[in-house]
Amino acid sequence: MEQFGVSKPEDIAWNERGLVMQPLKGLGEPVTLHPEPFPFPVSYIRCTGPPMGLFDPFAARAQADGWDYHEVPWTHAAPAVVPEECAELLIEIAGSGASRASV
Repeated sequence: MEQFGVSKPEDIAWNERGLVMQPLKGLGEPVTLHPEPFPFPVSYIRCTGPPMGLFDPFAARAQADGWDYHEVPWTHAAPAVVPEECAELLIEIAGSGASRASV
């Protein structure tokens, strides 16, 4: 869990209880994106602490496509590590009517 910035023993234990392997089939099917805007608002939250690099291309794509973009200094495991702050951001996004960007 440390690679995701989770260091407190209680946070590690909480995360490990629900940890499962990524199904391989989900990685083998191509996703087809259409140029039309989503029929709903879209947002991207980039957690930057600690930097992982893994999500950089997705963050860049979200910004380039005009998504409602938020960058926070939290770990990738934000819901477990900073649940209140994470919930506040999600509530803020839900109430804002974020952009209707195309993908």
